[in-house]
Amino acid sequence: MRTTVLHRKNTGLTADVTAAATTFYVKSTSDLPTVPWLGIMNAEESSPEVVLVTAHNTTTNPRSITVVRAALGTTAKIHLEGSTIRELGQKQVAQALIADVSTGETIYIPLPKCFVLRIVSILQGTISGADADIVFSKNATELGTITIGYDGSAAGDWDEVLSDGDAIADWYFDGVDDFLMAVADGASTDAAQGQLMVEYIPY
Repeated sequence: MRTTVLHRKNTGLTADVTAAATTFYVKSTSDLPTVPWLGIMNAEESSPEVVLVTAHNTTTNPRSITVVRAALGTTAKIHLEGSTIRELGQKQVAQALIADVSTGETIYIPLPKCFVLRIVSILQGTISGADADIVFSKNATELGTITIGYDGSAAGDWDEVLSDGDAIADWYFDGVDDFLMAVADGASTDAAQGQLMVEYIPY
């Protein structure tokens, strides 16, 4: 497994938000991370709120972001215009290899104590016959499925599954008992490797 560290970014609120609001109006979305990402509000406070950012409005003024409130056990609060939201921590990427997506295979990916933002598959060749499904689970809890389409497939094709806030707690890994499992169904034909990248934030 290889780990890569990515750059942290931030923006500021242009309007007050209530403790229940899920839309934050911000100065700019042009330099924000790819969703989803974890943001921390007013990090200098003694008990800041952490939010999961699931969408950016990049085309219509005023610019805004969509969030899931009170992530990582924090408490939703009122935040005033001018408050800063920045990435909670530096994103890291764990990588693993599926030797052949056209052969049934199960792999286990160890992770530290972290929140997983998304899982990406990158196909290393062409496949045929049928789509190749990869099901991802935390222990016995299914997180989502990546379907690699065989029609027009080529090396470099990529697909992803995102943490979207619907079951946010499922995407927390305790670094002790939790593990990420990837199960390839082997339904396609033609041997092709699959590179997996797991983007996460340690906490």
